Amino acid sequence: MPRSRYQPRRQQDFEALRDECLQNGVLFEDPDFPAYDSSLYFTRHHPNLSRYQFQWMRPQDICDNPLFISEGVSRFDVVQGVVGDCWMLAATAALTTLPGLFKRVVPSGQGFQDNYAGIFHFKFWRYGEWIDVVVDDRIPMVMDPVQGRPAFFSLHSDQQNEFWSALLEKAYAKVHGSYEALEGGHTSDALVDFTGGVTETYMLDPNNVPPKFYQILKKAHDRGSLMGVSGIKGGTAGLEAVQSNGLVQQHAYSVTGFATVNEAQIVRVRNPWGKIEWKGPWSDESPQWEGVTEERKEELGVVKRDDGEFWMSFQDFLDIWKTLEICHLEPSVGEVEPELVGCKKWNSTERHGKWQRGMTAGGCANYRTSTFCSNPQYIVQVEDPDDEDDDDTCTVVFSLIQKDRRKQKHLGKANLAVGFYIYETAPNQKKLKKRDVCTRRPAATSGSYINLREVTKRVKLPPGNYIVMPSTFKPNEEADFLLRIYTEKPSTTEDAEPEQVIRREQTVEVKKPEEVEGEEEKEKEGEEEKPTPTLVGEKEDRVRKAFEVIASMGGDEELEPAVDTYELKSVIDVYFKDPSFTLDVCRDMVMMYDADGSGKIEYSEFKELWNDICGWMATFNKSDANKNGKLESYELREALRDVCGVTIDGQLAAKIIRRYADQDNTISAASFWRIAIRLKAFFDSPALAGMKGRPVHAVSNKTTLKSVALLKEEVHILLGMFL
Repeated sequence: MPRSRYQPRRQQDFEALRDECLQNGVLFEDPDFPAYDSSLYFTRHHPNLSRYQFQWMRPQDICDNPLFISEGVSRFDVVQGVVGDCWMLAATAALTTLPGLFKRVVPSGQGFQDNYAGIFHFKFWRYGEWIDVVVDDRIPMVMDPVQGRPAFFSLHSDQQNEFWSALLEKAYAKVHGSYEALEGGHTSDALVDFTGGVTETYMLDPNNVPPKFYQILKKAHDRGSLMGVSGIKGGTAGLEAVQSNGLVQQHAYSVTGFATVNEAQIVRVRNPWGKIEWKGPWSDESPQWEGVTEERKEELGVVKRDDGEFWMSFQDFLDIWKTLEICHLEPSVGEVEPELVGCKKWNSTERHGKWQRGMTAGGCANYRTSTFCSNPQYIVQVEDPDDEDDDDTCTVVFSLIQKDRRKQKHLGKANLAVGFYIYETAPNQKKLKKRDVCTRRPAATSGSYINLREVTKRVKLPPGNYIVMPSTFKPNEEADFLLRIYTEKPSTTEDAEPEQVIRREQTVEVKKPEEVEGEEEKEKEGEEEKPTPTLVGEKEDRVRKAFEVIASMGGDEELEPAVDTYELKSVIDVYFKDPSFTLDVCRDMVMMYDADGSGKIEYSEFKELWNDICGWMATFNKSDANKNGKLESYELREALRDVCGVTIDGQLAAKIIRRYADQDNTISAASFWRIAIRLKAFFDSPALAGMKGRPVHAVSNKTTLKSVALLKEEVHILLGMFL
């Protein structure tokens, strides 16, 4: 059976597929979203599969004279079917009010006459880019037992021969894997997918709205943001029941304008029904309009007729409605939407990231003393205060979106509880560390962590440098995400991680344990440290004698005593009672420190190795926060930086973890040695000698480890030979 899950890696070319079908005289059948039950429901035994008799039909089999769009588009073209996706219906209805955006999502030039081949295409915003989604026009229908003819299972128009909305829903279902994946959702999610914008949601409590809330909303409207209100406080029960004040309970309204008249702040609201209006102050026939000039009323569109649009005071607006949703449109929308030409635009930046178990999935600030700082971090710089404000601050809207969780519903995955913290930093600080988050208060947070696809927070920040840290609520929860930042004035965003896959900013000597700097994570006074062997004084004499004894047991008569892999393991076993120090670990050591290729190391080489081991073990013990003899995976990167002077990016760190971690995602001392040995081999490798055009920083004469910055693809190839 053909697969039914949408695979974004495979790009279907609409024009090429249509031309191929026309040339062959066939109608398109989409292999990526076939006319099977699996495209309807990922639950194999969903009750609707037995409740309904499904039949996939093309429009010409459903009605005579099918049309893609009939007499323009309107909200009446959107009627819900059996699928519980009213959230998408509401967003689709809003889309019909913006002709430019509508044409972007529903490309023109499609129909059932010229060049008809049973294929249609639509465009959706998906995490930073617009994708083209191709579908065939086989629509799922169910047999109506009363009328004895097929009825629409899916979204459809109130005109039986118009099909753009049904095919739009099919394309949206394909993006998410099935129609069932569209069950339940938030209108704001679909608005984002149709516009590429950032959404904010406010609960309209007059005592708990942001300062200067009216100015915030008016500025958003001036930038073309879409707004809608819903829910009436204290309204009578009943679906879409009309209240005595003319408003409709459990009904969504759009917000279409803001104005100040005689020092009164008023808001224009529209009922999508096109009738039934507010009867209170500032309604069409209210006395508040007396004394307002006809010219001003004409400018504000005040007409005494029941057209569904009306004005009301901002205070009534806050007192009556429960919820306000705002969709801030992406800057490029002005290029396709004629109504927004000339509107002010937001400035936006974005960063893609992921939370990886054991590496970058550190959980929320409840884990600030352990894993919190392992989360991805991003540097945000805002410089210019907003215009028209007197507080010298910058408006910043942070948006955190979880990627593709709805598409993974068939795998049992739902939205994670996510959020973010924002910290002010010095201009030269590139990353937050444990001591920073333990001693500083954040400049702002997203609030309570919540399992929405998009979590948004508007903040006012003084000009300066900030680090934003998005996270899941619990550690080790994996997901991909997109972080977007909207500002009124230009701003910059960059990764706090190094641009290089691996870099060495300065050469550090391997130090004896008492010399290792630990200013960032000093051990608590009186806490017992694990002993680390050192070759000084009397102990060195004992180790040398043991080395010579073991070397002589090999039976070889050599001018200089030397040990091979097996003999080295005997030495290691004497001083480290750890079964993880296997023969393979010792073999790596011999290969690394055997200068003449004899397969053995002499005492001078052994001493160099032993002193390196001393430094490695000191760093290992210092980094082992819970003193269980293993490093948690999130502790590895800082440990490698301390012991080898290298900083590695998250992608490479994840590869190292997969290669060397135990089943519980921890790193043993022996594995840590092997990683350190291979990094040392990497920097000593002749392969680096041919890296032209790469910055080579100052190299200390005390070590052969070179300081190199490499392009990512080259580093991953080279390190594959060593790790």
